[in-house]
Parts: sequence; C-alpha cells; structure tokens
Amino acid sequence: MTTAQTKPNKIINPESANAIIEVADEIIITNRGQIEQKGTPLQIYKKPATPFVAQFIGESTIIEDYTKFKGFESNDGAKPQEKGVLRPEFIEIAKDETEILTPLAAEKGIVRAIYFRGNNIQVDIEVKGQPLTGYRTLEQEDLTIGMEVFVLIHRVYTFEGSHTEVIENRIKTEQSSVYI
Repeated sequence: MTTAQTKPNKIINPESANAIIEVADEIIITNRGQIEQKGTPLQIYKKPATPFVAQFIGESTIIEDYTKFKGFESNDGAKPQEKGVLRPEFIEIAKDETEILTPLAAEKGIVRAIYFRGNNIQVDIEVKGQPLTGYRTLEQEDLTIGMEVFVLIHRVYTFEGSHTEVIENRIKTEQSSVYI
C-alpha cells in the first residue's frame, strides 16, 4: 500500500509575503478575489504577470514613465507615460563613471538615503525626479547623502494585459556589440 504525501495549504498574510518564497513550492496570488498569477516563487519573481504581483513578491518600484531614462527612450511611437517596474537588482549605482562598464547608458542621480542591510548597502536615489532603490556591496566605496552618483538602469518590466516583457537598456546592448 502506498500513501500520497501532501503538504498542507497555507494562507499567508501580505505582511509576511516575502517569507512565502522560502517555504512554498507553488504560490497562487490573488487580488480582490481574482487570481493574478500561479507558479513557483522563482517563476513569479522572475516573470511577474502584473504590477500587483511584482510588488507583492520582492522589492520593486513602479515607474510611471520608464521612457524618460537613458536607453529606454521611445523610438517606436510608444505612448508617453509608459508604466514599468524596476527591481533593485536592475539598478547599478556608482560613485563615478569608472565603476560602470557602460557609462554612456548611465544617468546622474542624487543619494537620498543609505541603509546598512548586513551583507550590502541599500541606497535610495532620485533620478529625474523618480525615487529608486538599489544596492551596493560592502566592498564598494562609501556614498554619502546628497552625493551625485551615476545610475545605470539595466532593464525594466513592462506589462500589457497578462503579458510581461523585460526591456533591456538599448544603449548598454548597443555598446556591447562588436562591429568588424
């Protein structure tokens, strides 16, 4: 006789949503009684179906118009006010241009807050009036509040219906091409 082994279902309150990724094999995220997305924690984190899901798991910042940043300008007639989502790992913050591999793709920003997080430093910055959050390693030189820094946005999530697209920084991609 064999018995099926099942794991109990759990309902986790949103205040502990990030704990979900440590204990769940599969997650169903609902919003106002409707299923927004179903999948493994990694699938949901890497490819959120909606802005709601992107904000539910992990850290993210909603950007009302990502086309205002270098490398994301609209050349294809995209609507103004293109909404996107940035995760901290999509952002590189440098003290000067020499710390960034593709400085032409970087924006200038201002450090607004700095937080020690144990194994890294969280840096809240402002770029073109938009608050963003990124991280620096403990090995990198210290930044100070009010300091001008260089900010490279590597990619942004965009959403259309239930379709998520990851848009890479065009300048960064073009600079890494080799022409013979």
